[in-house]
Amino acid sequence: MTMSIARRCAAAAVLISGCVGTSSAQAGSCSYGHCWGAVAAGPLGMAARVTRMRTAQEAEQRVARICTGRCEIVEVFVDGCGVIVEDSFNTTWAEFGSSRDQAMARAEALCEAQGQGRCRVRVWACTD
Repeated sequence: MTMSIARRCAAAAVLISGCVGTSSAQAGSCSYGHCWGAVAAGPLGMAARVTRMRTAQEAEQRVARICTGRCEIVEVFVDGCGVIVEDSFNTTWAEFGSSRDQAMARAEALCEAQGQGRCRVRVWACTD
């Protein structure tokens, strides 16, 4: 018997503070050489990511399905990486970039400039 990501998250909630759901379309499904992805975060450590989607709408819909409507911030990106960071008070910032390092540097810079306390990465994903 296989459990859905949501059920695994619920079962694991007792043991851990968060759960990251993931989804990836089959290789070659990206349209015209462009791949879309999305990262999302919600309360109580909820986070999700999808990669290799054909359109922005498909990426956004897929990540929303993983979140089961509970994610409060979504970052959709194409041919690159997206990241969501949060400060000590659970305020979140999302950014994208052509590489994981660039996306993280942008998001962490926003958090450090506007946030309070220590910044940490909640979720990240790259399309390739």
